[in-house]
Amino acid sequence: MKSLSISLLMLAFCGSAFAQSIKIAPVIGPSVTVPMLSTALKDLYTDGFLEDYLDDYDLSSKGSFPPVAGIQAGALIDYGISEKISLQSGLIFNVKGLKYKFKGNFTDWDGEVQSLKAKTTHSITYLEIPVWFSFRLGDSGFKIITGPGFNFAVSAKGKSKYSGGGESESDTEKLDIGTDPDFDSVKPFDLNVNFSVAKEIPLGDRPLEISLFAQPSVTKWMPMAREDSKYFVRHLTAGIRLAYFFTIKDY
Repeated sequence: MKSLSISLLMLAFCGSAFAQSIKIAPVIGPSVTVPMLSTALKDLYTDGFLEDYLDDYDLSSKGSFPPVAGIQAGALIDYGISEKISLQSGLIFNVKGLKYKFKGNFTDWDGEVQSLKAKTTHSITYLEIPVWFSFRLGDSGFKIITGPGFNFAVSAKGKSKYSGGGESESDTEKLDIGTDPDFDSVKPFDLNVNFSVAKEIPLGDRPLEISLFAQPSVTKWMPMAREDSKYFVRHLTAGIRLAYFFTIKDY
């Protein structure tokens, strides 16, 4: 994995030798991640999350996987190959994850109906090295940007909150990053593909690039998929990205 990241950085910086122009930009923007779960993993959450715990009670429940709010922040380098085509790379921090919400009612031993609520959130911070190609559409200022993103997990944490039967509790824990399905929660590497439509707007004497993007993951980010392939989840991230470019070299 270390050799892959070094190779990507070398590829990005070697592009300067062939670039007709070089621009650099700070990047920031909001995002949302929708977890794309396999049917087996979804059933494991919705059917098995609390039913085993409340096996002796009459339980009716409903679970959902709402989008997770995140952010992208970092820097991009744009290597102009021609007037219409450029290569974009850099370093971008991405916050992604998974959220599960559970609501239910159960009848306790005294015959009284009790409400039950639970929420679990996995928040993962990745350092992404993009290798994107940008295609300018005529003189309209619009661009199509696409290419792979190589994501390295740098931190992960889990939060859970539970309330029911007159009791409540919450917990926060650090999630282990690795490939062991028995001990780790997040794989160290995730590969996605970026699809963006961008509009370049002059702001002062520099271009501001506003992008609408979608980034589906190719890889399965939970290590448990190695042990049982039917339990897996992928990220599907979408959002808005702002990049304000400064010219470093122009031929």
